[in-house]
Amino acid sequence: MNANNPQPRPGMFTGPDGRSLVITFALVSSLFLLWGVCNGMIDTMDKHFQTELGLSKAQSAWVQFAHYLGYF
Repeated sequence: MNANNPQPRPGMFTGPDGRSLVITFALVSSLFLLWGVCNGMIDTMDKHFQTELGLSKAQSAWVQFAHYLGYF
């Protein structure tokens, strides 16, 4: 690289080979958003499970435990 002919700097969403990674970034970001929304709904769903299925607090705790055990 010399001062007369500077090479363009790669963009934030450009791979080493010059390909655009915008779509990949958007897909991964939307999956994290979807994961966060679904994870936030577990408490609301748990209360509805208690009501509809007649679960006790202990049984309801097992439902949440099973949900988080899935991450392991």
